Amino acid sequence: MYEKYNLKQDPFTTVPYYMDEDLVWAGFRDLKEKLSKRIVFDVRSATSNICLLFGEVGAGKTHTARCFTSRKFLVPILKENYEKTINIVTNLPEGKNAPKSFYLNILGKLDFDKIMPELMISFKKKYSGNMAEILRYMLEDVELVNIFMAYFELTKTEENQQMSSMQTKEASEIKSELWHAYKRLFLLSATSKDLKDLKLARNIESNSDYGRVLAAFFVMFIEVGCKRIFLWLDEFESIDAYSSKERREFNDFLRLLFDSVPKKFTLFLNFTQGTYTTIEDLTVFMDTALYDRIKTKYMLESLSIEAALEYIQELMNEYRINDSISNNNPYYPFSEEALQYVFENLERCTARAINNALAIILESALFDDKDAIDKKYVEEIIDKWK
Repeated sequence: MYEKYNLKQDPFTTVPYYMDEDLVWAGFRDLKEKLSKRIVFDVRSATSNICLLFGEVGAGKTHTARCFTSRKFLVPILKENYEKTINIVTNLPEGKNAPKSFYLNILGKLDFDKIMPELMISFKKKYSGNMAEILRYMLEDVELVNIFMAYFELTKTEENQQMSSMQTKEASEIKSELWHAYKRLFLLSATSKDLKDLKLARNIESNSDYGRVLAAFFVMFIEVGCKRIFLWLDEFESIDAYSSKERREFNDFLRLLFDSVPKKFTLFLNFTQGTYTTIEDLTVFMDTALYDRIKTKYMLESLSIEAALEYIQELMNEYRINDSISNNNPYYPFSEEALQYVFENLERCTARAINNALAIILESALFDDKDAIDKKYVEEIIDKWK
């Protein structure tokens, strides 16, 4: 259908793609260059930091987070170091029990079945001589230390059993049930029987527990060879819907998480500005102590006419069937005059607003069997909208 305009498909989809290979970056060269340098620098650096990506609705913050956590975009930037990084993007959870939801969401994205036992066994091998001391420093809670130490003892038992051919079926079944009990413990669904079987005094149950345990996993990844953990927290402005208590609790949790991973951790916060919101207004939503930890701020603003034209040309080039310029027009089937008219009539000239408008116009042109889209045709479409 779109072959008529030398296009493989609609370039202006308003529904985000979920496969890495489908992600396309167009325009915004300055932002792409700055973020690429930030990521390369952070992989070489030891210091943890917080970065802020700030912009209006539809400016492209979510798309930026998805691109800069994808293999497709990061391999060319990081090359062989990509495999030594962890890249996660997640949305701000709903206010009720937000730290708990955030904790579970991150463990899910990390592939918890892989964390246990591979990560913890590798960590134990590196620090077998002073494991308890390291854990006390990381967790600052005796009961949490006991949880991890008991788990490490279970891995030790498994290693001993693997060396022996005398492991009974009964022993194997007991060990398997203990593994499942630990999985339920870390995923916050352990029963009182699980705690009894594991000989533990309590569950992982408070916001500080969630922050410290999650931080402990991050530190373990780093200690066994991860060069950097990049975590993008999208839609941070949704914290405005939290109650004051929920907002304070999540700020405290996030500050604890960040402070407990003192090296090789980058936290990106995506924040959408309101009509009267500036970057300085973030202190209304964010604890001052957390805000003061922001090292770098990036701004996504509405596009100028020139920048919007560059964005459209690069975007359409990604979907061309034939690389040659169609009808000597890099924007074909749109005329440059038509595009400028669209941009001038948008309330906000953001990537989302542009895509929404041009998707409608392109579809209308196909329905009307237009060979090209000029300013006059666009004026007719916009008049229908009004």
